[in-house]
Amino acid sequence: MPLSKSTRPRGGSTGFHGERGAASPASWQLRDSAGNHWYLWFDTNGALRQADAATFEAAAFNFNTGGDLVAGVGGAQSGVAGQATQASQILTKKTGIANNTATAVIAVTVPNGNHAASIKVRLLGTLGAGADTFESSRVAEGLVVIARQTGANAVAVAAALDLVQIATVAGGGTLTLAYAVSAIAGAVGAVNTFNITVTLVVTGTITDHQCVVLAELINAEASGVTMAAA
Repeated sequence: MPLSKSTRPRGGSTGFHGERGAASPASWQLRDSAGNHWYLWFDTNGALRQADAATFEAAAFNFNTGGDLVAGVGGAQSGVAGQATQASQILTKKTGIANNTATAVIAVTVPNGNHAASIKVRLLGTLGAGADTFESSRVAEGLVVIARQTGANAVAVAAALDLVQIATVAGGGTLTLAYAVSAIAGAVGAVNTFNITVTLVVTGTITDHQCVVLAELINAEASGVTMAAA
């Protein structure tokens, strides 16, 4: 049944209007008080997805503190990405990872200013090609802490991996997993960037690994730290 309903979200916002969309089966089109349009639908994994009405490019979505629908990089749990006291998540999979090669999985941006943030990463690595594909999987959790003062370069430090465990089929190669942060790029008075990297290693000829990453960013200050899939 088509949906046509106006609501008034928290914070006195003028709300949004929803109606059934034509661009995708079982999608709904939302229009906010400024006339912006989005489509929403559930993907095959049951996750709610958002797309711009003009480009229909799939993306995650979130709501700001007033309750308005906004575009976002990952599901923001509290407010808009980069907003003060905000948390957001990204779930991504990196394929084609070369053996024993540090590979960027999360790209982090730190504007020039006073900032504090942390990024928790949950990692699932596995062999990704050939006869030995999926014979070994390894999990671990890491935590990156970020500090920056106006006019100085950002500093990012990765804590030791925790909750490390492996599952390997009989006779399979043993996969190891490591993570790190890259060097900070950018001048002291400009935006800084860095990557969170993953390194997967197994003895043998396997050269094509993959890693699923769930990253959660906690940002302290306004116009703050953001992240995206690398």
